[in-house]
Amino acid sequence: MPHEDRGEVPHEEEHISISGYGSTFLLRFSRPFSPEEIKVLVADFIKTVEASLMKRSAKGIGHIKLYIKGRSGYIRADTIGSKYGLYMDGTISELEGSVQMTINTIAIHTTKEDVFIATREGLEDVAKRYGFIVEDLKS
Repeated sequence: MPHEDRGEVPHEEEHISISGYGSTFLLRFSRPFSPEEIKVLVADFIKTVEASLMKRSAKGIGHIKLYIKGRSGYIRADTIGSKYGLYMDGTISELEGSVQMTINTIAIHTTKEDVFIATREGLEDVAKRYGFIVEDLKS
């Protein structure tokens, strides 16, 4: 049976499906954030998205990748699941009033819609907790 293009790709050998979502946003902070605050926010966001995906019955995380670009540098962050840790590199050297964030989320055994919802809800939740506004740049 042919596979519908719903953003889900079956893995032929193991009969698993992989779904993803990616987008770019502008995060406008209510006050300038330090480089350390941005790193904490990034880690919290990734954990929040992962928890939301697992609650929505994903069987695993393919990856969650973030690229944050500010006027004083960048931060990259990546995980394949919390039990494997979080990789983060790059440098933001000054306070930032806003940053551009690109995210790519891949999950196993869930729908593209669930990946979209988990990512967007995670971003909204973190925005409320840290006091910033999210503007869509592209999906």
